[in-house]
This record gives sequence, C-alpha cells and structure tokens, in this order.
Amino acid sequence: MRLKILDMKLQEIRKKKIH
Repeated sequence: MRLKILDMKLQEIRKKKIH
C-alpha cells in the first residue's frame, strides 16, 4: 500500500531530523 511507503519515508525523515 502507498500508506506504508509514506509511513516508512516519514519515519526516515523524522529520524534524520531528530539527529
């Protein structure tokens, strides 16, 4: 599903932002 892909991308961006 596209939602899963979006969630994964969002998580990666959040991890990078938290860094």
